[in-house]
Amino acid sequence: MRPIDRFFQSDEEGKGSTGCLLTIVLLVAIAFVSFKAGPAYYRNYALDGDLQVEVSRIGARPQPQDVVVKNLIKLGEKNNIRLTKENIKVERFAGQLVVTIDYTVPVDFIVTQRDIHFVVKGTTYAIT
Repeated sequence: MRPIDRFFQSDEEGKGSTGCLLTIVLLVAIAFVSFKAGPAYYRNYALDGDLQVEVSRIGARPQPQDVVVKNLIKLGEKNNIRLTKENIKVERFAGQLVVTIDYTVPVDFIVTQRDIHFVVKGTTYAIT
């Protein structure tokens, strides 16, 4: 019996090698998906933290709407996220400032391309 034959037949039915091989394939697939989609989730997490700081800064020192949108677009560029004016919604009501950033990131898996949708929201009480 060749050594390769013994590897694929650890018991009479071959269950040991097959289960091990399937586990390895599953772990490689999970690692691949994490490697491809992980940076998008990390950038979203970083944008969320930066948005909270920026919103509290805007609440303490009110600015015109167009300046706020430009600052938020720069914040997206800092985190390598392409934002446009259409992605950003700034609302002021009842002494509150609510900023919502709604964007989609395309992630290319070798076989297919998927769009991951993110919504980041920041709220603070604004000084009027």
